[in-house]
Amino acid sequence: MKIVVVGGGTSGWIVTNYLSGTHHCINISTKEIPTIGVGEGTTGKFPDMMGIDKTELMIELDALPKLGIKFNGWSNTSDYFWSPIDGSGTANYYIDYSTFSQYFTGALPTSCSKYSVLMEDGLTNYSYEKDYLVGNWDHHALHIDAYKTAEYFKKISLDSGAVHVEAQVVKVNREKNAITSLELDNGSMITGDVFIDCSGFSRVLNSHLDWIDYSEYLPVNSAVVYSAPETEKKPYTVAQAMKHGWTWEIPTRNKTGRGYVYCDKYASEDDILDELGDVEKIKSIKFTSGRIKQFKDSNCVSIGLSSGFLEPLQATSIHCALIQLELFFYSFPTKQSLLCEDSTSRYNNLIAILYDDMRDFVSLHYSGGKTDSDFWKDITCTDRVHEILNICKARLTRSFDFPHVPGTVKQESWNPILAGLGHFDKSLVMDVFTSDGATMKWWMSKTDEFIREVADKSQNFLTPDQLNAIITQVTDGL
Repeated sequence: MKIVVVGGGTSGWIVTNYLSGTHHCINISTKEIPTIGVGEGTTGKFPDMMGIDKTELMIELDALPKLGIKFNGWSNTSDYFWSPIDGSGTANYYIDYSTFSQYFTGALPTSCSKYSVLMEDGLTNYSYEKDYLVGNWDHHALHIDAYKTAEYFKKISLDSGAVHVEAQVVKVNREKNAITSLELDNGSMITGDVFIDCSGFSRVLNSHLDWIDYSEYLPVNSAVVYSAPETEKKPYTVAQAMKHGWTWEIPTRNKTGRGYVYCDKYASEDDILDELGDVEKIKSIKFTSGRIKQFKDSNCVSIGLSSGFLEPLQATSIHCALIQLELFFYSFPTKQSLLCEDSTSRYNNLIAILYDDMRDFVSLHYSGGKTDSDFWKDITCTDRVHEILNICKARLTRSFDFPHVPGTVKQESWNPILAGLGHFDKSLVMDVFTSDGATMKWWMSKTDEFIREVADKSQNFLTPDQLNAIITQVTDGL
């Protein structure tokens, strides 16, 4: 098929690269429309799906390992908690015994994963052995430089045969709702079999589509991106609860991305900068949380920010874009498949479930009981979050409480947040273990043994700064 991708940001070039191996791809983009991000976190889906050596990715994308997220100040029951990438050792069981047994070990309820133990010690999962970097325990995510990421995937896209047209779309021609051609500001006209909108918030190809608003549950709609003095790099994202929202801290190899996400109903940008103190503003971003109703509309497919946005929490943007891309690739391999109404309906339903599930998951993070400002007092969680919280009052969550749809988050991600926010009652944990015939003492001993084993193995593991120094040596020697 001839596939036309509109947009040259992270999503645009990842989509172009992924599809150019099997299709004729044309990317239409221009530097006059800049990439949104300055530093982004991914989920483990990103390095796994790209199929590129992680050391190469760290070199090319100015990336460092991301083992999870540290949430500071989001809960009334604890100062902080971890959201690890890997989940606990029993995350694939019907019941996540490892997570729940933590309530009786004296450790944080979310310290039952390998990556949580490493994050607590400020270590990555990398060691340096016999002049080689060794990645111990796979499926970690990355902190990436968005600009370097777009440039890298542009380069390998062009190397694999994709065509780049540096121009802007000035007119979209349609016939019976299908796009027939795009007119560009350089006077040329581009035709194709399928057109993919990766134009971000501009929504160049799909601005006519219905929008489903999430702002009732996800009220933040603004962000200030800023710089501050560099500190020791961490193997995790820091999400710090603030008066009118929260801040992110994402350490890449050469800089740390920082921003404050807030709702302009409660604070102006000046209020935010006053709260931050001695920082240097880089730029402002406005957005609306929500999604389009039709992700595939005739021969137009929307991927990335053009199709939906929640807020920059839990790396939902890149993750959703990758799932959209992967499902498109396998759902519509030929021109004929593009015409299948059942395939189109199925694709749209799956992606709608993905985004709605991510909305619920992000909404969960605001259920920690904070009431120290009007912003936190006024937040309303989604119906599904209330349903899960009610389940937590009656029994412990089970794997079947979460949807098994591609890309959706399951108990390995929900349980650490529920535990960290204090939604599992200690007495209920004991009652449920007893009713299940589980031996609490055995699970406690296994958990303690697990933590000691990880701690022992981690003695040779590198901090992010040590890892960065080794990568720098490697690149200087190239």
